Amino acid sequence: MASIKHQFIIDCVIRKMRDMAFEPVCLEGKSTLIAALKIPPKIIRHRPDIIGISKNYKICIGEAKTNNDVNSKRTKEQLIDYFQSDCITIIGCPISCYYALNNLIKKVLPNQQIISILKVPDELMPNDNEV
Repeated sequence: MASIKHQFIIDCVIRKMRDMAFEPVCLEGKSTLIAALKIPPKIIRHRPDIIGISKNYKICIGEAKTNNDVNSKRTKEQLIDYFQSDCITIIGCPISCYYALNNLIKKVLPNQQIISILKVPDELMPNDNEV
């Protein structure tokens, strides 16, 4: 089960996705902003948190990252998989781990152009024991 922090970041990514004219069509986990949707399909090895589609049928992948999973092997693999998919990618993370995530992206995908990092203020992040 995803943490409260992860779910909060997912909601922030959904807002950003909508601001970019993408409508979420698949969701892994829960959101306070949208009703349950179909689970996203795997993109190569991994299932993204959110997939959105625009009116002109462009695809946007949304991922939420907490401080605990920014430097994981899974995150590295997801970056590679999602970049190969030729989709726009939004990755939400707390500001406190932005530099680690940005450095990882530069290391794994030095020439990437389609990844947007959404920095979520740490002061807004809920505690995992909040409901």
